[in-house]
Amino acid sequence: MSSARINFKTLLADGPAIAPRRNLAWEAADVLRQMILLAKLTPGLPVPERDLAKALGISRTPLKEALLILKMKA
Repeated sequence: MSSARINFKTLLADGPAIAPRRNLAWEAADVLRQMILLAKLTPGLPVPERDLAKALGISRTPLKEALLILKMKA
């Protein structure tokens, strides 16, 4: 067995083999933004976190982060 190490930096010099994924919170923020723009979520509408997270198929932590993202960009 060879003891030479593979230089992955050289192998990936032309770019990553796997496209980078966006953070789940940012993806959720994009979905929520679209829901707001399409008037599916209206101002003042109470939306339980647990229900919204379940509908989006994510846990409450990325949902909370998504809401913070939207708040910062408002």
